[in-house]
Amino acid sequence: MHGYNYNRRNALPVLSLPAESKDHRGKKAKTAAQKLRADERSLGCVHHDAEVKASIVKFYIVTRLHFLVKGINKAKEERRKMLQHLK
Repeated sequence: MHGYNYNRRNALPVLSLPAESKDHRGKKAKTAAQKLRADERSLGCVHHDAEVKASIVKFYIVTRLHFLVKGINKAKEERRKMLQHLK
């Protein structure tokens, strides 16, 4: 089973992928998770690496959501003002 699982520890969704897959020739192919792990760079010390990465991703997501909601609220306010002028 693959899809999104919710990781309660750092409140971020975690993508789970199939353990093994095969390419069109029937050979074992690396999954996306294995490719990501191979390309990972460490941030900070080894003990806090995962924690630092999680906090960076969490900050990025929260910041993006902040500006998304800000834009939605601005559009709603403009619509509310426009409808008020039509009365």
